[in-house]
Amino acid sequence: HERDEPVLLYVLFEHQSRMDPWMPYRMLRYAVQIWDEWLRRQAESSKTKARGEERASTPTASTDTPPPPKLPMLLPLVLFHDSQGGPGRWTASKQLQTLFHTSGQLPAPAMERYLPSYEILVHEVAQLPEQRLVGGGMALVAFVLFKYGRSPEILERLNEFFSDLERAWEKGGLPTLEQVLTYLHHVAPELQRDDLGALVRPLGDKAEALAMTLEQKLVE
Repeated sequence: HERDEPVLLYVLFEHQSRMDPWMPYRMLRYAVQIWDEWLRRQAESSKTKARGEERASTPTASTDTPPPPKLPMLLPLVLFHDSQGGPGRWTASKQLQTLFHTSGQLPAPAMERYLPSYEILVHEVAQLPEQRLVGGGMALVAFVLFKYGRSPEILERLNEFFSDLERAWEKGGLPTLEQVLTYLHHVAPELQRDDLGALVRPLGDKAEALAMTLEQKLVE
């Protein structure tokens, strides 16, 4: 580039617990919605700016028409963990062009240039080691929940990363802990209330009370 200028980049994040062959199409729809909203805001901003320039019009005011805006880049990222207890591998296609009705895996060369080309990026939670996740706190707690939520070792893993659960508690308080316990209730309903109470007991009486009462609240 001839000059340095800021670049706008969106990260479109989707959490997926089941394999969906239509994921490239779904992510493209989400991306178009984001771009439509961005263009709408750009149009409103331009109108507001034009009205302001009309009110403050001077002989030296610029009459140049600004160039049309360019769409921001967007990274379509899917965080996948297998809710069925499988190996956690994404085996469906990541390319939109494979979803078009053709006689082969991809469109014929004569048609390929006229069809949208779009590919999603998939991160497989089960294949990602904990050591690669930086930051800690709630981010790491969420990662452990996604990776081991349906595993018999989930409580052991959460105890292993208890310092991160403690950081999430200190920052987010009861609402954050309620999210963690609610997720555990849905993915591991076999966990006993006493087990959850023992997990959060070191966080204090309020945390333990939440664990002891939340199950009944969710059941109701």
